[in-house]
Amino acid sequence: MNISKRISADNIFLDIDLRDKESVFKFVSDAFVNLGLAQDPDHIYDGFKTREEMMSTGIGEGLAIPHTVSSQLSDAAFCILRLKKSIEFDSLDGKPVDIILSLVVPENQIDLHLSFLARISGLCRASGLLDMIRKAATADEIITEMIKAEQKLDFSD
Repeated sequence: MNISKRISADNIFLDIDLRDKESVFKFVSDAFVNLGLAQDPDHIYDGFKTREEMMSTGIGEGLAIPHTVSSQLSDAAFCILRLKKSIEFDSLDGKPVDIILSLVVPENQIDLHLSFLARISGLCRASGLLDMIRKAATADEIITEMIKAEQKLDFSD
């Protein structure tokens, strides 16, 4: 399963000015609805909040991966945010976050959820994807680099 096949320039947001976790959850929830990937932003937002209460999705190195499951989706939805300024996210390494990779998966596809999280983590750690996202001039550049990174790591469907 290639993550790059589930991303388009429409769900990559560069240099977004958000002030905290709550505004990230709100922005991403609204984005999923505006992209036609979900119906109710409050439902998605509540899912992010509930997940975040269990443990921070700020995993370190400036990356957060807010994720949830939802009965509203028939397929996984994914988006990328590059923040204009880093924000506090209660990250595991104590550092602020500037890259958000967000995921919502149908609630009956837990294996897909876990698989996506593992792929995202692997891509970010092994391929230099975070640095590339930080330097990219366009969403299309991010997609191209993500495809290259997946090919390099031999991710297959």
